[in-house]
Amino acid sequence: KNNYDCTGKELFIRAENGDVSAQIAFNEFGQHLGRLILNSVYFIAPEAIIIGGSISKSYKYFIQGVRTVFAGFPVELIRKNCAIEAAELINPGVMGAAALCFNNEALEQKTEQLM
Repeated sequence: KNNYDCTGKELFIRAENGDVSAQIAFNEFGQHLGRLILNSVYFIAPEAIIIGGSISKSYKYFIQGVRTVFAGFPVELIRKNCAIEAAELINPGVMGAAALCFNNEALEQKTEQLM
């Protein structure tokens, strides 16, 4: 449970049913997430930030909060070229881990070839 005395899933269901207080809660969450994203963007300047996991189902309720905060990012080129999207894969965490393993294996093979 959280400050709203319900789980995230329950809050999502309330938002889906038109509960304005639940939708406001997601907007507030989006603003917090937006600040977190801003801190990351300062260091890595990504082309995209993909939000995965079960929270991505609530994307439509919190993305405006994220975009409101992100609009304050001072480097216009990065701000305009960094997409913030919800994952579309069924299990993006597993896919990301698999891709990391494949990339690591390919890197090891290239390193061995160079030696």
